Amino acid sequence: MGYRLRLVVVIVACGKVLIWGGSSLQLSGVVLDSVSLEPMSFVNVCLKNTQVGCATDENGYFSLRAELENADTLCIERVGYRRSCLVINPGSFRNGFIRVLLKRKPVKLPEVSIIGYARGTSSTDEMVLTGEVFHTVPEVGEVDVLRVLRSAPG
Repeated sequence: MGYRLRLVVVIVACGKVLIWGGSSLQLSGVVLDSVSLEPMSFVNVCLKNTQVGCATDENGYFSLRAELENADTLCIERVGYRRSCLVINPGSFRNGFIRVLLKRKPVKLPEVSIIGYARGTSSTDEMVLTGEVFHTVPEVGEVDVLRVLRSAPG
């Protein structure tokens, strides 16, 4: 008798979730730099009041699925850029494509140390980058540290 009662409670609870559950939304879009309009890779994209989030791919695209009962805020952020937040209302938003332009907000770092260890040996290489070094690379004043490192010799 106790088993049947528990089974009925579980079935009713699951039915209640299915009937009154939130709206399932597919949020997808692209994140671009507001000045150059270049796609931005590895930008954090998350819903503020949930634990749902992702990062943009190499071409700036993101896609995430969320169950929303009420309006929530989609936050897009990356170091060196201002945070952008968009209100997503499940009643009015239906699986659309979002285009986000992030504005630059440079962060001045005193220096960046990169240390490389060779496998199987005890030798190491260290490179220290300062603000002066960043201005000698082809993209003068580039805020994307990864892009600067890709263009640095060696």
